[in-house]
Amino acid sequence: MAGDIHAELDTLALRIERSIVENERMLDELRQAEPFGVGSTTTEVDTEELFG
Repeated sequence: MAGDIHAELDTLALRIERSIVENERMLDELRQAEPFGVGSTTTEVDTEELFG
């Protein structure tokens, strides 16, 4: 019984470690990606800019 619990904990630890590595890889990719060209964070719309 204790062996089963230890095996289960080892399996969970491995899954967590893999998830952390995957998340770190994704974070690195996001940091290297070109940023989106966001001119403003406001929800207001400049109709002249929008329609010319």
